[in-house]
Amino acid sequence: MTTNPIASVFSLQGLWRRSLLAWPGRPSDTTTSVRWLQGPHAYIDLRQPTPLPDFSQVRSREDLTFEDCLWLARQEGFAGHLHFDGRHFEWVREIDFQPSAPTADAGSLHWEGDVLIETGRDADYIEYWHRDPAVATTPTSLAGVQDSPAVLLRVGPHFMYARDRAARLDAEFIVYDDGYRGWTYRYRQIAAAMCALRVRLRASGIRKGDSAVIWSESRPGWAARAAAPDPVWSSRFPPGVTNDAARLR
Repeated sequence: MTTNPIASVFSLQGLWRRSLLAWPGRPSDTTTSVRWLQGPHAYIDLRQPTPLPDFSQVRSREDLTFEDCLWLARQEGFAGHLHFDGRHFEWVREIDFQPSAPTADAGSLHWEGDVLIETGRDADYIEYWHRDPAVATTPTSLAGVQDSPAVLLRVGPHFMYARDRAARLDAEFIVYDDGYRGWTYRYRQIAAAMCALRVRLRASGIRKGDSAVIWSESRPGWAARAAAPDPVWSSRFPPGVTNDAARLR
């Protein structure tokens, strides 16, 4: 078996599939469906847990079950450009479905036989990659989407599309002032309050189609409920009645 290092981004063009992710002290992952499409510089990566739910009857968010939402939240997807410093490759994430990681996505790449092995630089992991031989490595095209933080990447007959959120998870969402002082709430915090509310209601036996009334003074928790309707349950709020997801923290 031969071991050969990868010396350029250009040689990585094509569609890759992952067969193994291993970390010390944790079970190896051999089931997640991972597709990495690499162009001359840009890339898009999609990682989905298996098995995939059946979404054939889903027409809107209201049709999603709680389990569907959990599966969607476990997905990973990111896009950007691949940088090589002569020793390590770094997948710079300009678009990321998940919150930003504390360390860079970087590692070394080398061949062992027909398997491309990635070894983490800032995190201790190993991934096994396999190039799809049916996908041509050229031609490649990259297009930005006008007035949108999105990118369309095509390599041979395959393409992948990535679109960022309208606002980053760490961006300011709302400023709450109770007359004495002000608090700034970010998208990440409102999303966490929304999830806490879902869990509390589900634990109370409330399911989709049930009605519930939650009363409190006007607080940012109401923004969490109004901004992202819960697919698990439905409710009717009379004028002046709000919910307080912030109290669930």
